[in-house]
Amino acid sequence: MLSAVIIAAMFTFSVFLIPRMPSVMPVHWGFTGRADGYMQKIPAMLIMPFIAVLYFFVFVVITRIDPKKRMEEFAGDVDIFNNTALVLMIYMYLIMILSASGFNINMNVAMAPLFAVLFFALGGLMEKSKQNYFIGIRTPWTLENGEVWDKTHERAGTVMRLCAVASIGGLFLPNLLILFVLVPGAIGVIYLTRYSRDLFKSIQKR
Repeated sequence: MLSAVIIAAMFTFSVFLIPRMPSVMPVHWGFTGRADGYMQKIPAMLIMPFIAVLYFFVFVVITRIDPKKRMEEFAGDVDIFNNTALVLMIYMYLIMILSASGFNINMNVAMAPLFAVLFFALGGLMEKSKQNYFIGIRTPWTLENGEVWDKTHERAGTVMRLCAVASIGGLFLPNLLILFVLVPGAIGVIYLTRYSRDLFKSIQKR
């Protein structure tokens, strides 16, 4: 499985680089994109691989325990999203290592394309998802009606791609990255929730 290979590569890379890294490394960046939190190099180098392992096992578990048993129907799309997320973790990991190595990196500028790719991948996953209790726009109306689920998630694909485009604004106004990510995301969630409710009501009136 590609996910396992990616995680194994992260651990191997970490073990190889730990002796070569400074004793203290940045692990947190503020709203301005500048480092404001530090950690000893061993936990700093291992934290991202362990997050990747946790992420991987969470998805393995939810795939098995979903009561609707429909996640297997789009398991390939879940794998694509998971592998994309793991590659983005590697990207974040490399940015952290470069920052610790003395490169002057504005994390907001570095994170803007990451959020864009993440939103874009999420849009693809939304379009392919089937009714389940763990992944997707899980409102009372989408979980109650399969047609509402399908149409809402088809719309969600477009909404997530628009959020991806909005995230790119962080490249040009890095201090406002959080707004370029959170505001479109919040508006998108509110819109999709209302859309699913209104669609459900219209179907009920047929």
